[in-house]
Amino acid sequence: MKRRYISVAIGLVVVILITIFGNLLKISKVEVEFSDAPVSVDAVEIYDFSTIKLGDSILSLNENVVKKRIMDSYSDNAIAVTDIVRVFPNKVIIYCQEHVPMCAIAKKGNPDVYAIADGDFQLNKVVAKADADLDALILIEGLEVGDTYNTATFKMLNKLFIALEDEGLDYAEQARFIKSIKYNVSNLTIVTRSGYTDTFSYTPETIDEAIRGFYQKYLTTP
Repeated sequence: MKRRYISVAIGLVVVILITIFGNLLKISKVEVEFSDAPVSVDAVEIYDFSTIKLGDSILSLNENVVKKRIMDSYSDNAIAVTDIVRVFPNKVIIYCQEHVPMCAIAKKGNPDVYAIADGDFQLNKVVAKADADLDALILIEGLEVGDTYNTATFKMLNKLFIALEDEGLDYAEQARFIKSIKYNVSNLTIVTRSGYTDTFSYTPETIDEAIRGFYQKYLTTP
C-alpha cells in the first residue's frame, strides 16, 4: 500500500513539473535582428512569414522549417536567414541579412530589362529598364547575365567590391560613389557620380590591388 502511495505521489510531482515547465517553455517573444539596417523589409514582415505563434512550445520549434519558410517568401532571394536561436525559457531570435540592390546589369536575351544584383550577387531581381533607378545603382556595362551569377567574372567583381569595402566604403556607400563600371577582359573603366573617370588594367589575381590603386588615385586627384 505504501508503495502505491509513493507511486501516486511521484506521478503527481511529474505532472506538476510538466505543467510548470510546459508553461515556462512557451514562446512569448520573437525578435528579428538584421546584420545591417533593413532597406525594403521590416521585422514585422519577417515575423509574419515565420508563422511562429506566441504560446507555441519552444522545444517543438523547427529552426530549419522556419528558415526555409521565411526565405521562400522572397522569390528574389532578398532575405537570407543566417540563424535562428532559441533563448530559454521563452524567446526566439531570428537573424537575417538583406540583399540590397546595388548593381544593374543587362539581362541576356532580354534587351528591355536589367538584372538587379547586390554586391555579393545573391539578389535575383529583374526590372524594366525604364523602372531602374540608375541614380542609386551602379550600371555594369560590357557584361550580360544569364541564369546565374556563379561565373568567374562576377566573382571577380565581388572581389572588387570587397576590396573597396576594406578601404572604408560599405556597399551602400559604393553605390553612392560609383556611377558605372565598364568591363573589358583586360581593363575596367570606372566613372564616379562626381564625374571622375579612370581606366586601369587588372587580372583576376590583381583586381584587389588594382581597385585600391584606383581609389587612392581618386582621393589624391585635385
